[in-house]
Amino acid sequence: MSVYSAVMELAKPENRYYELPDNDHIENEDHGQGDWLEVLNTCIDTYEAGSSDDFAGAWVHDRTSNWFPGLSTLESYGLLEKQATTRAGQRAYWELRDLKETRKALEELGVRE
Repeated sequence: MSVYSAVMELAKPENRYYELPDNDHIENEDHGQGDWLEVLNTCIDTYEAGSSDDFAGAWVHDRTSNWFPGLSTLESYGLLEKQATTRAGQRAYWELRDLKETRKALEELGVRE
């Protein structure tokens, strides 16, 4: 499956959203559901703000206003590839499989301008 097709598959309502935990210690603007497309968009922003071909998942967490369960879901769709782990396995570094196709799909979906 192409990266473009994978983004479109992720955009389906049954795939797009994840449940946010109901915990007072987790800050989020939208109580109830998070949006994987917004997380993917933040991955692009994080990549573009960096100086290398990969980025840490923790950096994506720092740039988003909502909690999300990690980037392995985006990896399972073939959108990201894990490049390395550091800090005794506590930090993963990721790479976008195809920045151009990811950006194109998110623009068509109205998630990215």
